[in-house]
Amino acid sequence: METITEQQEQEVFDIVLKEPCSDCGCNYCICEDVKKHKRKVKFGDVFYNSWGHGQTNIDFYKVVGITPKSVKIRQLKTITTGDGFMCGDCVPTDDFKSGDVQTKRIMHMEDGELYLRLEYGWTSLWDGKPKRCSWYA
Repeated sequence: METITEQQEQEVFDIVLKEPCSDCGCNYCICEDVKKHKRKVKFGDVFYNSWGHGQTNIDFYKVVGITPKSVKIRQLKTITTGDGFMCGDCVPTDDFKSGDVQTKRIMHMEDGELYLRLEYGWTSLWDGKPKRCSWYA
């Protein structure tokens, strides 16, 4: 994996995207709120994915690499604390689950919030608070 310095990382992610915006389609990000198009992802950031049908699964992913258009993520192991009937809180550990590094393009919602598309929905930056989850026996 290519390694970049902290200064290079800052330079890459402080620039405005130089391609048509995936959110509004403008060329070279000439829309009014240019700030929403700035990259705000850092090495070590954690994203979470809440998904499921009939239950709520929570997966956490840590940023382990950055490219000019995307991030490289690895899934983290999770600690679940049950506090009700088949439900509880989930938080990530510092340990990685087995599996490959995934490369995902950084996307922005209308309000500028970052997300990454995954097989089941999308991820959001984790706010550091436990996430609610549920399961079946």
